[in-house]
Amino acid sequence: MMTRNNIRFLVFLVVVGVSVWHVNHSVTKHLAGILVSTDAIASTAAPRDIVDSNLDVVSDLLNKGLKEEEISPLALESYYGNFYLAEVDNGGFAQFVFNSGWDRNVVRYVRRGLLDIDARQNLALFDEVVEKVAALDPKKLETFLSVQTFGKDEIRDSLNGDDSKFFALQNAENLTKLNSTWLRRQPSLTALSPDALRSEIRNRVAAIPDKDVRAAAAWEGTPSYVKLIASLCAASGQKLDRITAGDPMLRYDGKKIVKLSDAELKQKGTKEHDIVWFFLTDKGLHMMGENNGRAAMFDSKSGAKVAEIAVP
Repeated sequence: MMTRNNIRFLVFLVVVGVSVWHVNHSVTKHLAGILVSTDAIASTAAPRDIVDSNLDVVSDLLNKGLKEEEISPLALESYYGNFYLAEVDNGGFAQFVFNSGWDRNVVRYVRRGLLDIDARQNLALFDEVVEKVAALDPKKLETFLSVQTFGKDEIRDSLNGDDSKFFALQNAENLTKLNSTWLRRQPSLTALSPDALRSEIRNRVAAIPDKDVRAAAAWEGTPSYVKLIASLCAASGQKLDRITAGDPMLRYDGKKIVKLSDAELKQKGTKEHDIVWFFLTDKGLHMMGENNGRAAMFDSKSGAKVAEIAVP
């Protein structure tokens, strides 16, 4: 299934790279540092704990308005390397291409990360995928990146043709283990207690001179479905983790979520507000659909309606 995974990544691509500004010393002095929790450092038996800790810190910094150029490039290598692994694991190379928007900075961080953690075979395979994408007709690639693809699709199927190679490589070059080992070797790695880590993140955010402007710009550029999901989570008292998938085969008919047949989908077509979105909260997997000026949130397992709001 094609997804738009990770709300943090989606929203802040709107802001990242819009303009380069001169940050003050309290931000730049931390630029080269990787921050993780002391609990993650102590957890030597679970390689992904330190990877997840770096992921959480970077995600939090991006969520709170820092730009990529204000975050350790080494932390970003680990962050996007983990993003790459999660996307290919979940939906193949095509999902990574789609969810990354084939953003050149993301591709650059992934490639540099694979090189730095010494995942040479994974890097060679990644370069093959990069060559495949480069060989695509630009207009076809643009269409692929802008439209959710379900069923048969030439580009998606071509990109996913190397998925089996990727999964086979994880035995010889496990990306999570290599990422973890590499993070622990970095001289700039700093481990802080949970309280100290939260304090450090607050300090970095407080040092942003135009954080209110950035937050407003990020929210203004946020897709309407993301805003609706955020509002539904607030209305139901749940904490949004991330948006995981959009399925145009599903529709909200005003009462429940229904699935269309291929013939019905072809007849009705698909507009953005028709798509049913899946998202994770602290209470599990949910769905959101729009119909006739209303947006509703459903529990994915039971199908029960959790909340409903008017579409602004």
